Amino acid sequence: MAKRSIADDIEKKMFDDFDRFVKFTVQELSTDFNAGGVSPVYTGYFGSSWTAAQSGYVRKEDPDTSQKNRSTKDPWDKAWKRLQPGKIDERFLDSVMKRTFDFRKTVRIGNTTSYAAFAMQKGQVAFFVQGDLRKLVDRYFGDRRDMADLRVGDRPVVTRPYDKYGIGTLPGRVRSTPIMRGRQES
Repeated sequence: MAKRSIADDIEKKMFDDFDRFVKFTVQELSTDFNAGGVSPVYTGYFGSSWTAAQSGYVRKEDPDTSQKNRSTKDPWDKAWKRLQPGKIDERFLDSVMKRTFDFRKTVRIGNTTSYAAFAMQKGQVAFFVQGDLRKLVDRYFGDRRDMADLRVGDRPVVTRPYDKYGIGTLPGRVRSTPIMRGRQES
């Protein structure tokens, strides 16, 4: 029987901690700012659209799909028509919770809506990511934070002029904040 080394134990602990931390972050970003959470809520569609990707980038919807979903699908359509307040109904949280995130690979957390840069203009998401989330990383990972590469899309680069949906007509971008930075990407 092979002996387990201290390095194996450290790696297993880092693996488990990182996986739980990614899931926690997506869950926190999917909370209503008006109820003490993170995401701004008008219809709730933006707050419902946070996900994590380990291979590549978080894919954005095209503007027509985002508009159609928030104005015609339940529960967001009722808020769109001003019949009731917006409601977050997580679209990707179940799939994020079922996956396992490896600290040895770059993980990106982002929002799939085409208007994410527009919705982030007030800065609630950036305040959470650059404030509370950074403190949690320092507290729970300490010196180990350089072992992983975790980036959260939290800062908008909004382009003008706006189209009929209030989205920049040039591709709006969202910059990522590196929360844990192991490997440097070019």
